[in-house]
Amino acid sequence: MKKIGFLSFGHWSKHPAYKTRTASDTLLQSIDLAVGAEEIGLDGAYFRVHHFAAQLASPFPLLAAIGAKTSKIEIGTGVSITGTRIAPVTAHSIATINALAPGAMAPATLVAEAGAIFARHGVRPVFRLTPLTPAAMRDHLDAARWRLDERCAAMVAPSLDSAAFVKEMEISSACDPIWLDGYARASGLGQASAAKLARMLALLAVPAGFATLTHQGQPAAWGFAAIDRRMAGLYSLMVAPAMRGKGHGRRLVAGLMAFARENGARAAYLQVGGDNPTAGALYRAMGFQVAYDYTYHAPPD
Repeated sequence: MKKIGFLSFGHWSKHPAYKTRTASDTLLQSIDLAVGAEEIGLDGAYFRVHHFAAQLASPFPLLAAIGAKTSKIEIGTGVSITGTRIAPVTAHSIATINALAPGAMAPATLVAEAGAIFARHGVRPVFRLTPLTPAAMRDHLDAARWRLDERCAAMVAPSLDSAAFVKEMEISSACDPIWLDGYARASGLGQASAAKLARMLALLAVPAGFATLTHQGQPAAWGFAAIDRRMAGLYSLMVAPAMRGKGHGRRLVAGLMAFARENGARAAYLQVGGDNPTAGALYRAMGFQVAYDYTYHAPPD
């Protein structure tokens, strides 16, 4: 046996024989139970969640409290009804627990909670693993045979001082239908995917510039910069297939960097796929440096 833990149902009742008469009793005793379990060397503390019975019904505040009072034991839920939860609230709650006790939540719990959110929206779950991802999460996904989907790198240009404006570039402050149509055609996005992208971009809460680069009067490349205080993210960089190999990618990035500088940014970042070494080499030549590598993982087919 490698590890040992416990699963608590957290049942409470006003019955005279019970020492847990109220929901408060159950929560407080659950914290004491987890602390005591860690003290005697147990590896895991798990709590069954049930929203419609006199049992534990709100797992994240309890797990956060346990995480703040323990340092080694793994915490998580046993059986959890996720369908009634609001996705952003769930994500924020998990992030809070991770901030209080990094690495304490059981990988299986995180995967199950995230998977339920993806499922409710009808999309395939994908996990992004960075150098900060706990080894236990990597081990869990490997054991469950999740497959490597893509290798990527985050790159940062620490200075925008040398970026020059490009006269053949038009920049608008919003994603208009002409920009979206050009980008979708160049990147091969279908109608449904383009519509999803439009909805996402409409929710941008920071200043942005949507660029279209032309060559001899014809659209050649597209991209946009989102500016958050002194950092600018460069996204959706795309050169039309028939226009590639002519330096338009360099001009597109340079123009967006100049736009970002004039709008208060002092540095820029972008992401590049491991299957695109040409773009990676271009970005390095323009002053971008790899900040970290990361990977995307998908469940087994």
